[in-house]
Amino acid sequence: MAVIKTTNKEIIDQLQAKLTLQIGRRFTQQEIVDLCIEFAQENFEELINRASNIPRLTPQLADQILKKIDELDEVPYDLSLSSASGIDKDIYSV
Repeated sequence: MAVIKTTNKEIIDQLQAKLTLQIGRRFTQQEIVDLCIEFAQENFEELINRASNIPRLTPQLADQILKKIDELDEVPYDLSLSSASGIDKDIYSV
């Protein structure tokens, strides 16, 4: 059996207590970790969402971005309102 170190010992203890109250039998911490791993495997997309700090581009988000671009299409870029560098002036010149 492998030893896993965690900084969430209190959370595992809380899960252990809640499971004991709800189900009526005491679960070992190993059983709880195994259940969590199975749950993570079954809900892998949610795990990726929680583990990633980078927002994922979904079809819905892409649609929202494209709609916002269309809304702002006619708005001119005003160089006087920013501290644009020379490169920015070249890029955003209308």
